[in-house]
Amino acid sequence: MNVHSLPPSPFSLLLASKSPRRRELLTALGIPFDVLAAPIEEEPLPAENPQTAALRICLEKHRAARALQPKHSLILTADTVVSLCAAGSWRIFGKPADEEELRCMLHSLAGREHLVCTAFTLSSLRMMRSQVVASRVWLRDFTEAEIQAYCASDVPYDKAGGYAIQDMDLQPVAKLVGSYSNVMGLPLEALTFALRAFGFTIPLLQELQHNLSPLMDGT
Repeated sequence: MNVHSLPPSPFSLLLASKSPRRRELLTALGIPFDVLAAPIEEEPLPAENPQTAALRICLEKHRAARALQPKHSLILTADTVVSLCAAGSWRIFGKPADEEELRCMLHSLAGREHLVCTAFTLSSLRMMRSQVVASRVWLRDFTEAEIQAYCASDVPYDKAGGYAIQDMDLQPVAKLVGSYSNVMGLPLEALTFALRAFGFTIPLLQELQHNLSPLMDGT
């Protein structure tokens, strides 16, 4: 991947995430960074709405990462929540544990609007910034043969909601209102503004399209 070379920042960035897609999205911005795994329990609380759940889990990840690296100059954490509102209450979808749960998720989400919320937190030793970004997503209807083939692959089982918007084989999304990269796991539009507040000089996303296109078409 061709990555822009950016002017140096006063901060060294640490991404506290196990997500390969978050690493790829951050790489596409041309920012050097290190990676740290700071595992926590990522279960939503009863009656918790998706924005609150995403931010709470993100902040818990951040506290865990900061405890492991208390003197690191800049830490980034994120959490993505896929949710469906039905009868006035939110159902939050985690990563499918098995084929039965994956089938249930796909049938529940197909043909309906749902919400994807990603919270991110950046902190230096002197300041912290958090934000939640929401995207509205409609999945298309799937044939039983498509669901069968998808369940037999290893693609969906590490993804909240059981799908990836950039999956060019399944092409699950019929309509999107909001940030594409947010649904992938990191809202680059909002993140670039936040990083600038910490001294990073980042080109406009239009200028980085060459770096982002391979990620958004699944290659």
